[in-house]
Amino acid sequence: MSSIKYIGMTVSNIEQSIKFYVEVLSFQKIKEVEVWVEDWEKLQGIFGLRMQNRS
Repeated sequence: MSSIKYIGMTVSNIEQSIKFYVEVLSFQKIKEVEVWVEDWEKLQGIFGLRMQNRS
């Protein structure tokens, strides 16, 4: 059986999105990493970009 291990998405409100996935869809958050790096801004084309990995 195969499974999905990771997905990526852009959201306007990370806290609200996490609440939805945990409370409505019953996902489980197991870790959190946040990155603020100029190179990621350039890669994504978004000034002030903050990336978070909340698994």
